Amino acid sequence: MLPAWATVVIAVTSAAGGVVAGIASTWLRIRAEQSEGERQRRHERREGLRERRMLAADDFVTGLVQAISATRELGGLLKDDAHAIVTVGRWTKRVAQAGAEAARTIDETHNRYPRLALLFKPKSTVALESERALNELRHALAELQEMAPGFDEAEASLASAEQRLGDIYENALALILRG
Repeated sequence: MLPAWATVVIAVTSAAGGVVAGIASTWLRIRAEQSEGERQRRHERREGLRERRMLAADDFVTGLVQAISATRELGGLLKDDAHAIVTVGRWTKRVAQAGAEAARTIDETHNRYPRLALLFKPKSTVALESERALNELRHALAELQEMAPGFDEAEASLASAEQRLGDIYENALALILRG
């Protein structure tokens, strides 16, 4: 038989071990829940970024398509009204309106660029191609706005902007899907 003091020591030691084990298991459970919560928050942040990127890319590409279309329409009207423009020495009313609309849509698209560059990073392929597409559009518009428009050069700039549009779309989609 054990002495009384040994029985007390064993009982206290067992109780202390149980308390330590309970504290350790509670601590581990809390850490696991926090870790799960943190994983969930990270996942939600990634999903939020993915959604913001999709919206920004969609908004920019939509604006770019509208700007390309408005600039092409200006080129078509300039060709149609070429004789009247040369005779009078200035644009017809409908050409002037189309020129203003093309400039407005390019400006609106340009205003969408900073958000796109921020979400995709300024030096990303998406941001760089977007900036190049805007420059091509501005160049095409400048060529068309001259009194003797450079249709071939403007057409080349528009074709380049359209090619960049496809590149922007593909690169943005790849980055969005990659997360």
